[in-house]
Amino acid sequence: MMPDDPTTNTLEQENQALKKKLAETEKKLALYKLMRVMIDHVPDLIWARDMDERNIIINQACCDKLLLCDTPEDAEGKPHSYFSKLERSKGNEYAFFITCKESDEQIKQNQQPQRFLEEGIVQGNYMAMDVHKAPVYDDAGNMIGIVGCGRDITQELQNRREKEKLQAQLRQSQKMEALGTLAGGIAHDLNNILQGISATAEALSMNTKLGSLGHRELEGITKSALQGGDLIKQLLLFSRKAKSNRVCIRLNQEIQNALTILERTLPKMITIETELNEGIHNINADPVQIQQIILNIGTNAVHGMPDGGCLSIKTSNAIIKETAKHLSPGTYVRLGIRDNGIGMEEKTCKRIFDPFFTTKEKGKGTGLGLSSVYGIVKEHGGRITCDSAPGKGTYFDILLPALKEECTSAFGQEFKNDVSDVGCNETVLVVDDEKMIRQLVSAFLTQSGYKVIEAKSGEEALEKYPIETPDLVILDLSMPGMGGEKCREQLLKMDPKAKILLASGYFYGNVGTQIDNGKQKQHFIQKPYRLKVLNQQIRQILDE
Repeated sequence: MMPDDPTTNTLEQENQALKKKLAETEKKLALYKLMRVMIDHVPDLIWARDMDERNIIINQACCDKLLLCDTPEDAEGKPHSYFSKLERSKGNEYAFFITCKESDEQIKQNQQPQRFLEEGIVQGNYMAMDVHKAPVYDDAGNMIGIVGCGRDITQELQNRREKEKLQAQLRQSQKMEALGTLAGGIAHDLNNILQGISATAEALSMNTKLGSLGHRELEGITKSALQGGDLIKQLLLFSRKAKSNRVCIRLNQEIQNALTILERTLPKMITIETELNEGIHNINADPVQIQQIILNIGTNAVHGMPDGGCLSIKTSNAIIKETAKHLSPGTYVRLGIRDNGIGMEEKTCKRIFDPFFTTKEKGKGTGLGLSSVYGIVKEHGGRITCDSAPGKGTYFDILLPALKEECTSAFGQEFKNDVSDVGCNETVLVVDDEKMIRQLVSAFLTQSGYKVIEAKSGEEALEKYPIETPDLVILDLSMPGMGGEKCREQLLKMDPKAKILLASGYFYGNVGTQIDNGKQKQHFIQKPYRLKVLNQQIRQILDE
């Protein structure tokens, strides 16, 4: 036997080592292929990057949803920034890379596994991912890269946020409903109190010299009480607990009335300028809702001028000759409201009339103010547009259908001190459970030339009506017992031709509204009311 050849032994050893290494390599390759199949067939995004942000391992889902390349081989060795620039060169907005880079920096800094919510824009579309990232170390303990996986939760997150938005809207709606219920519950009682204050002050002012200090003060009390009634109605209108009250009004007058309220709440560094055209047409509108437009837009403008500024209001006539967007040809009255505040971006301006949309801090805005304004304008057959830009303020342009007639209702004019509509000894039955109101109205009507009978309930009114046979009944709708509505029905059964003027501290409709019961139409007057308005309406009904 020949002795072992050292060279042969060495070659055999090297051959064995190569075979072993090849087997290990093949095993690793098989394992890699298995891993490749696994990661390429899961819907989640999987990746590994080195410290220079180059992709070492990328799965197919990551290529399809994030990097927008065909295969993992197209992405390996390239950083995210490469794909970001590539997408931008195609005109696609790609902002997701910024979010990814920020979370990578946190991993490099903390060198601890972390979870992130990453959001951004991919190919113009919003994308959100639930991401887990962790650092990778070499044998020496040096960080050499980052591994991560992410799950696309775009739809889930959008659904959750939409649900939260709807829940917030529901809570806000419930608050408004509760507010409306509360306001509705106290409206009648509070308006009765205001009616007593108003009527007392008005009755006293009739016995004072016109223009004297006492007369002016009493007139101020009357106006304040009536404004209090308007504020209650605004609250009820806002919570949809009151009906709209449309009459012929002078827009300039309602603007002045609204500014009287608004000026009390404005910071000193904000001024108001008006350019009210005296030649504008009248409009058919609810005066309280028109004031609400001014107050809501004005309040919104104040928030847009944190460092002060100017709110300008202008009125004019306008003629639309051709059919415009949401507007028919015709004559309109234009109301322009402008501020020189911080303004808004175009995308914000487009949503400004959306319900519950607000740019104010949480808890400082309901997002209902301008939405209500939009609804009011549309209900009145008008149009409102908003024009704004950052740093250039905001302008609201409102067009309302014009009336080419003079206002004859109480809302369009001031009443003179003297009462020309005197009674002719007709009999009036005053039915109201509030003693002060009965006495004040009775005293005023007696002074005006009427014979007055009082009743404190519907039951008492039914007893007295056939005996006294009054020419007119002033009937409060909200009373204990049978109440005003049932009393009205019984009175009309007794006398189908009975003339009835309904009154209430709650809101049923217009001053002068006629409520049809099938045969006879009954009139309505809203508390608190001026005694002069009451007298005028009584005379009108009796003369029919």
